Amino acid sequence: MKSSERMDRGNGTTGYIKRWFENGQLRSYVELLNERIHGRAQEWSETGELLRDEVYRQSKLLRARIRGSKL
Repeated sequence: MKSSERMDRGNGTTGYIKRWFENGQLRSYVELLNERIHGRAQEWSETGELLRDEVYRQSKLLRARIRGSKL
């Protein structure tokens, strides 16, 4: 089973990165634009609970919801 995946949209600097736990549960998802976080960044627990949900523009955090704060 693979532990990570990167999908590039043509130029090698834009796309997303996904990582998984050993049990197959998705661990994290991050969207990239020109090698910078741009769009959604999410992180889950090993049991599938969403721990963090953030939105970025050119690596600047626009909004974040973290477990326990109205996620």
